[in-house]
Amino acid sequence: MKIKIGENMKKILSLLCVLVLTFMLTACGSSIVGKYTAIEMVSNGQTVTADDLKNYGMTIELEVKDDKTAHLSMLGEEIDLTYDDKVFTGKDDETGESQGIPYTLNGNKLTLEIEGEKIVFKK
Repeated sequence: MKIKIGENMKKILSLLCVLVLTFMLTACGSSIVGKYTAIEMVSNGQTVTADDLKNYGMTIELEVKDDKTAHLSMLGEEIDLTYDDKVFTGKDDETGESQGIPYTLNGNKLTLEIEGEKIVFKK
């Protein structure tokens, strides 16, 4: 049995598909937005866990805003950043030049990694 779909129904279905895809892309694009707290750091082959950070009285927080800006509070320093789909960018304090830090987002975990150093945040 074949079902005939009229032209109006095809237009409605096409419009619905476009709307669903638009909402999906919007949701994916904004999923990075939020407040994150560091749960793990890896440096020189040494891993520091969230419990270690807490015991040392250290907090590292990252707030990512939907206007493509972010704010990193790390060990008493405040750093303003911008971001795109793959990289956070900030100014190097010593040189004044922009420096990019690649990131990956997996669910509610955000990982910054550069030159073997890594910080894992949780939303």
